[in-house]
Amino acid sequence: MKFLPLVIANLARHKLRTVLTICSVALALFLFASLRTVVTTLNAGSEVSSASRMIVQNSTAFVIPLPQSYANRLAAVPHVQQVTWANWFGGKYGDGRKFFAQFAIEPESYLKIYPEIAVAEDQKQAFLKERSAALIGEGLVKAFGWKIGDNVTLQGTIFPGDWTFTIRGIYHPTLKEYGDDQFMFHYDYLYEREPTRVTPGWFILKIDDANAGPVVAKTIDDQFRNSTAPTKTGTEKAFAAGFASMWGNVKLLMSTIGMAVVFAILLVTANAMMMNQRERRSEVAVMILDDAALDTLVIVGGNPVYNLNWSPKAKTIVRLGYYEDETSEKSGWNFPATHYLESWGDGITTDGTILPVQPLIQPLFGGLTELEFLARFAGESQTNPYEIVRATFAGSEEAWKKFLFNGFSVATKTSATDIKFGWRAWDVYDLIGESLNNTAPTKSGNLEVVFYRDAKMDDGRYANNGWMQELPDPITKMTWDNAVLVSRKT
Repeated sequence: MKFLPLVIANLARHKLRTVLTICSVALALFLFASLRTVVTTLNAGSEVSSASRMIVQNSTAFVIPLPQSYANRLAAVPHVQQVTWANWFGGKYGDGRKFFAQFAIEPESYLKIYPEIAVAEDQKQAFLKERSAALIGEGLVKAFGWKIGDNVTLQGTIFPGDWTFTIRGIYHPTLKEYGDDQFMFHYDYLYEREPTRVTPGWFILKIDDANAGPVVAKTIDDQFRNSTAPTKTGTEKAFAAGFASMWGNVKLLMSTIGMAVVFAILLVTANAMMMNQRERRSEVAVMILDDAALDTLVIVGGNPVYNLNWSPKAKTIVRLGYYEDETSEKSGWNFPATHYLESWGDGITTDGTILPVQPLIQPLFGGLTELEFLARFAGESQTNPYEIVRATFAGSEEAWKKFLFNGFSVATKTSATDIKFGWRAWDVYDLIGESLNNTAPTKSGNLEVVFYRDAKMDDGRYANNGWMQELPDPITKMTWDNAVLVSRKT
């Protein structure tokens, strides 16, 4: 929780970006959830299918019906307890915008085989007695406001014409995955009007042993293999999956789109993080130097107390440096540093090439190199700079000598990479705008003083270097001076 204020402050830096990022991620998550809902809905039928029910359909295609005479022959197959059948009607109601499934069923046997269809006994009997009766789900009641006794007219598509039904029953599915939006009516009512066209679309079997399913399927398919309507028998789960596959491989399509959405979420998040990190580069050092919670702070080189106007708060401060300066005054422990040309070392160029740093002279005033200092501070067993460099460049003595002779290691060079300049025009405009906004307005009669980094002294860190003082200023050509420049108009 201690980082919560920092997180909130960071989110408030660019409110518009934060809002847009949150909206993008929320929209992507909504799309992903919606796509997964479609897949789940398509799989729901197969997940709730009973292992004791089997479906017999035409082996050529699902849309080709089977002869009515198959019913008695299927009932005689071993392990088959009950047989019923159904047919797809394919009508539409009203303007057809609201789709729902309509089936012509053999009512009595169908309701016995499907105990998931729960309906009141009086409504069930009324549905069984009336040939033009319809049994609907609770979902259709909510969608259209239908009730018991209403006459509903469907417009046929497969079987043309207007078909009027009387609602005699409303069912409630015992398993919600079964669905409450089906419209069922008597198969005989359909057969009466279309006797030359209507035969069962598929048969549903109830078997006494789920493990006997493969044997039953083989027996039935072998029996009708050479007939005019060969069959394809399988479990209800396989039938439901095949029915969903008529839409194509929707599951693969939805999963692929879902993965693309997730990848888009990662890109949006990564882009926002990188933009935020780039904008806060100038604040990284300030965050690191907030050392109040540190027990020991080690400073290697530099003069951060002067350059950053910083007052360290660590309990123990250890500093390795060249001079006695502002940072050394704040340090409890000061170690003299040797010049980098007074000891062994190594470095790496921008292309990855390793270079040796060899001493030109013995240390004039003693002191420690950065390698030796850090090795001792870290408790390393080897603190000799030469041995540390030698261990870094592991190899034969001949390779070591060649490395020193050449002054670089060819094998470490990396391939060139195209680098584009990271600044954009509006970044520069923002910096200029911030600079102007932070400048106090001048009043008439007042002088405006501008301090700038000197080409020789920088921010003053090289003021004690006499050789730097000898260099002339590239603009004014002044040497050994620090004059105040006043405009002629002033």
